[in-house]
Amino acid sequence: MNKRKWFSILFGLTLIVGASGCSGSNSGGNASPSSSGTAPASPSASPSSSASSSASGSPSASADAEPLKYTIYPNYDWWTMQAWGDDPISKWIQDNKKVTIEPISSGGAAATKLNTMEVSGSLPDVIILERKDVPRFVENGQLVALDSYLDKYPNAKAAIGEKTLGLLRAKDGHIYMLPNWFATKPTNNAGWVVNMKIYTALGSPKLETFDDLEAYLKLVKEKYPDVVPLEVGFQGDGIDTLIYAGMAEDHPSFYANDSMFVYPDGDQLKPVLEDPALKEAWQFAARLFREKLITQDAFTQTNDQYLEKVNAGRVAVYATGSAGPDGEQALRLLKAKDPTFDYKVIWPLHKEGLDPNKIWPGNWNSLGWNAIVITQKAKDPERIFAFYDWLVSQEGQTVTFFGPKGLLWDDLTPDGVPIPNEYSKTISPDALEKIHPGQWTDLFGNSALVDRIKTAQEELKPADQQSWLVRSQQDVLWKTSMNVDPFVNSDPDPNSPAGIASTQMIEFFKQTFAKAIYAKDDAEVVSIMEKADADSNKFGFDKYVRFKNDKWHENLQKINGNS
Repeated sequence: MNKRKWFSILFGLTLIVGASGCSGSNSGGNASPSSSGTAPASPSASPSSSASSSASGSPSASADAEPLKYTIYPNYDWWTMQAWGDDPISKWIQDNKKVTIEPISSGGAAATKLNTMEVSGSLPDVIILERKDVPRFVENGQLVALDSYLDKYPNAKAAIGEKTLGLLRAKDGHIYMLPNWFATKPTNNAGWVVNMKIYTALGSPKLETFDDLEAYLKLVKEKYPDVVPLEVGFQGDGIDTLIYAGMAEDHPSFYANDSMFVYPDGDQLKPVLEDPALKEAWQFAARLFREKLITQDAFTQTNDQYLEKVNAGRVAVYATGSAGPDGEQALRLLKAKDPTFDYKVIWPLHKEGLDPNKIWPGNWNSLGWNAIVITQKAKDPERIFAFYDWLVSQEGQTVTFFGPKGLLWDDLTPDGVPIPNEYSKTISPDALEKIHPGQWTDLFGNSALVDRIKTAQEELKPADQQSWLVRSQQDVLWKTSMNVDPFVNSDPDPNSPAGIASTQMIEFFKQTFAKAIYAKDDAEVVSIMEKADADSNKFGFDKYVRFKNDKWHENLQKINGNS
């Protein structure tokens, strides 16, 4: 699930370079404060006090008096944190907050590494991991309960909210984890994107329903034989994300997600392979595939090969879960060659007769991405929590996401929004990479706060210099994302029968999906799905469905205040 991490970094790059992205002035570093074109190694000034959401006398602020050093382990194969203090942002925190973090690498084998540390009694002080992996550490008494700290320190509890924290309570009634990249409003990057150069040349036909889409793709195939009519991304992502969502009202694509594979039917959850909306989505996609209106290498191409087509403008329409960031990146390359080229995110397409305002390709939940836990190995868990309480404040998010004052911004608006300075508008890509804005926000990200600041920052720029991504999020992407809180924190223990079945279902579903898209007709799609649904119970998927259903009802009780 490394998309969330890279989205945060991309957002940072978008915000800082966006002001000059169309003019090309970010290609050189001649306006850098240093002759080498790199950013200052350690800004001397701290962010303005107006950027902080806590008063100087708060527990978070007073806790800064004592130096803190702790170890942290991100439990992901792909995630290797760089050395703390090697970049200007972490160096500023080290100097000004007296905090030193010692990252532990997974070496590409995260689960094995974590198990080894657990068995040997050498757990790190802090772990970032998936929420489903937390209960076993709670049951073994290896985590620190955070309730008293949440009451003592002001920022985290206020930012996260009581209702969201309630979803995190363990069976014993205590809270052991903080939600990383938690949200209080919609987030989303899944969408339909149209190549406006081709669309305009073909007369800008109506493009609202799947019938409209099919007619348009046939026109593209006829007039532009070298262009992919509909690109659906890596592993056919757009089919289960965008087409599926458009086949029913209030039916987010989330139901076909690796963490779900179930959908609500009345007051019960059922296997997603029994979902009529998924059947229609796969039948429609299979027909487009047979007619060569959809990318023919949907299940064999790499993500880089998909991006190469988008970056070259060789697609008429593309639909993926990462449509926003992918379009932002592509437009930088395409507009450098052709300033008239444009991509546009359109309102989600849907089956004829459905309400377009009830189509949800995106989803969001208040718990966000993953979890942060403090283990019993930590010598000073309260000081660690106090640091995290600062991280989640407006000052903390500003420093980690935009850098400290004097680096890429010098002044704040009255609302605490950093105003990009001249250096930020002319910084070279290499120098920006050394700063790497956004990477340390993944220690404890506050989605709503970061989104509010970056949106406000965009509004400081002239309209023609504003980020395409941010505009697309405001106009369409965030408006078409559905809250799925009733289903969060509901994954079974990976080693339980339900958890093992869930893991097996991931690959099983991928294989079934591919078979269905290669089907010769609608009847074969139905046959493939029915057989797969029956076969899934041979590895215990029915146990997973029952577990998920129970957790769903527990969450509904918590949300409704009945727990």
